[in-house]
Amino acid sequence: MAFAGDYRLAAAVSEAGGLGVIASGNLAIDELAEQITAYRKKTDKPLGVNCFIKDTECREKADLACRMGVSAIFTGIGNPAPVMEFGKKAGIPVIPTVATVRHALAAIEAGSGIIVAEGQEGGGHIGRIGTLPLISQVRKAVGDRVPIIAAGGIGDGSQMIACLVLGATGIMMGTRFLTALECPIHDNVKEALIRSGVDDTTVTGQFTGLPMRCLKNQFTSEYQKKEKAVPSYEMLMFGKGKIREGLMGGDVSNGSLPAGQVIGQLEKIQSAGEIIRSIVAEAEDISRKITENAGFKNW
Repeated sequence: MAFAGDYRLAAAVSEAGGLGVIASGNLAIDELAEQITAYRKKTDKPLGVNCFIKDTECREKADLACRMGVSAIFTGIGNPAPVMEFGKKAGIPVIPTVATVRHALAAIEAGSGIIVAEGQEGGGHIGRIGTLPLISQVRKAVGDRVPIIAAGGIGDGSQMIACLVLGATGIMMGTRFLTALECPIHDNVKEALIRSGVDDTTVTGQFTGLPMRCLKNQFTSEYQKKEKAVPSYEMLMFGKGKIREGLMGGDVSNGSLPAGQVIGQLEKIQSAGEIIRSIVAEAEDISRKITENAGFKNW
């Protein structure tokens, strides 16, 4: 959640009972230190920091976060091996996001004790497998060796329960928090997300090798036309800075707006705490219906 996942949103999530995560991909090392410090001023709850393996400063950021006492390092786009030493030294988990069974097994081999399995319904960089089959197959492959956190297309209590039934021990949400009061993205983007439906996302980067699910707009249309014929490097330059322009600048037409398919469930702007409490309450209600009615009788 580059730009969107700052200390304010992370603190609000943690205060509500979740584990807030600061995204470091868009930050310089000193800016990450400032974000962690600002988080500490808002709450004393545990904190996670996300480090992109393809970030040239990934190791330095992971080292800094561990030295500053975070509770978990999350990684994305790559094997977590390069930062594993910092987590082990600090005695905290390094939790990679995986998109295939093969990646899950490789992450465990590298030393990960927890993994996030993210389906292609999610926002931002994604794989090609849907969340439900991915969770089920990853759980079967890893057995009870590690806990699995489900991600991708999760935005309410029913989806949470579905993932738990398939073997996940928790869920991770990104898109669902884009319309949180504490999320720092531009109000234009929040309003655009609320107006959008489940079929209003598209995937760019199919030809560059870095697929990303975003809200459909003029930029994604132009990108998809170009990427079929233009070299990958030129496409990277074409997209450079577009996420900042979209999320923070509020350019909903020509900016890149990473978002998952749960946008069809975003109905209003509310606090992170309200989001978490509503999802947990719905999950508890569904659990009661299933157990008390012996399944889905009288649903």
